[in-house]
Amino acid sequence: MESQATSDLPWWQQGNLHDKTLAEWLQAEANNRMATSLDMLVSMQEDLGAEISYQQGDELMRYVFEMTGCLDAIAQQQAEPEQIPVSRAALAAARALGYMPPPEDNTLPN
Repeated sequence: MESQATSDLPWWQQGNLHDKTLAEWLQAEANNRMATSLDMLVSMQEDLGAEISYQQGDELMRYVFEMTGCLDAIAQQQAEPEQIPVSRAALAAARALGYMPPPEDNTLPN
């Protein structure tokens, strides 16, 4: 359950799932999942050169919804979601969504 202090923050500041597992992702509030997706997308764009183009916040929200939905689907399809870090799944989601090229050796980093 989200704390009162967290729910008083704007939704985009409520993300704290970066170092959690997909099991925890599945239990989190929608605002937390969306804020975490936003954080990871911005980091991927800045640090890894992800192909995310937007001029306005509404355009950025498309990516947030796509990433959140993709992570939701990945988490729901896992037999053991408690074994998979959200950060690793986010990278796989970004590749599946076409934001980043696949790795050259076709494996995810550890």
